[in-house]
Amino acid sequence: YRRPRGTSRPAVTTSGRASIRRRMLALTVLALLLAGIGLVALIRDYARGASDSAFDRLLAASAFTIAGAVQIEDGAVTVELPTASLAMLDFSDDDRVFYEVAAPDGAFVTGYRDLGAGLPPAASATPGFTDGTYHGEAVRIATVGRLVFVEGKAGWATIRVAETRGARAALASEILGQATLPLAALGLVAIALVWFGIRYAVAPLVVMERELRRRAPEDLSPMQVPVPVEVQQLAGALNDFIARLRSVMERVSGLVADAAHQVRTPLASLRAQAEVAVDEEDPDRLRDRVVRIHQNAVQASHLVNQLLMDATVRHRLEAREATAVPLDAIVEDVRQRLDSEEAGRLVVALAPEAARAEISGDRVALREMLWNLVHNALTHARGGEVETE
Repeated sequence: YRRPRGTSRPAVTTSGRASIRRRMLALTVLALLLAGIGLVALIRDYARGASDSAFDRLLAASAFTIAGAVQIEDGAVTVELPTASLAMLDFSDDDRVFYEVAAPDGAFVTGYRDLGAGLPPAASATPGFTDGTYHGEAVRIATVGRLVFVEGKAGWATIRVAETRGARAALASEILGQATLPLAALGLVAIALVWFGIRYAVAPLVVMERELRRRAPEDLSPMQVPVPVEVQQLAGALNDFIARLRSVMERVSGLVADAAHQVRTPLASLRAQAEVAVDEEDPDRLRDRVVRIHQNAVQASHLVNQLLMDATVRHRLEAREATAVPLDAIVEDVRQRLDSEEAGRLVVALAPEAARAEISGDRVALREMLWNLVHNALTHARGGEVETE
């Protein structure tokens, strides 16, 4: 079937060219993006924690090395700083290392005097770690204690070692980058798989579309296309619509066939009478021809009205728009449709209870059926009255 030239496809109303596939893909990408942001945040926290854990061990080892060099000479705390104690922290040219040693009484021994400002002295050999700032730079400070005896009294010497966070930040960034690249690649693969999955999911709709486009205009048979469960309701609704359309087309075809069959004879007779009347010169015979023409025209008009009324009634009944209609209102509608002669011959006697009664149905269909009944009675009961009770 090919569409005739000069015609276009019927317009389909869309909401901003909405696409199910694009919506599903957009929602999937949004969900993956939100999940990716959450994972990146978790990985970043993990990278920072892993970097701090690795460098804290070295920072504590440096502090322990310095603590091992703490000695008591002439009743005072002294330190000969080992070279390796700070060299083990030399990872970056941008990082700097600071240290401080304080006696049990808080007296400054060596190092940077203000490094431990505001921090409590050590109370055990277990290392403690603190984030702080030193001269405007963010540093990580490790604090350990060394038990010493000064003048017969035991006390904890405080050893602090601090370093700037450059190397830590570099390691955390490297871990984050190494973890983010595979995550981004996995996200792209997931989006591709989702796209192909969406195309596969909407494939039954494409099959239905092709099936409908291949059909001839007169083919109104139900679709027999296998569809998944989610599309069965759509396919069923479409088949119901096709069935209703087929019923309407059959009714229209029947109406056209009946009209062609029943109106053909009156129209042929009307044409023949008109052709004869054209050549008729006798006034009396011409008048007789005109009367016959009028009778044939009335008969043809009556047949057309009957066919249209029948089509109207069938359509109204199939629409099933039932309402409560008072019986006396239907009778009054029928009375108003009659001419004065027919209305004078119609006698209606309704009991008050019947007049107030309501009928559930379509008012137009009920009126046409009752009018047809009364009209036939008046037509075939010439010269008498018709009573309805």
